[in-house]
Amino acid sequence: MAMPKKRMSQTRTGTRRSQIQAVLPTIVKCAQCSSAVAPHTACANCGSYRGRAVIDVEKNARKLAARQAAEHDHGHDHATT
Repeated sequence: MAMPKKRMSQTRTGTRRSQIQAVLPTIVKCAQCSSAVAPHTACANCGSYRGRAVIDVEKNARKLAARQAAEHDHGHDHATT
């Protein structure tokens, strides 16, 4: 196994570690509904991007509900005893 020939100085170690940091994600408000959304992303709540509707949210909600109902309907009860 490789071993370092010399001890790394605190300055060199600190310089390397200075780039390792936690950053908070950038969040902006939607112009239509004021919900929190990532920048340059269509709003999941109202479906708008830059002032115009780009996603039909109601249609997507209906499709999701139908998909969940189809997955859950597998022929037996989920009654708790």
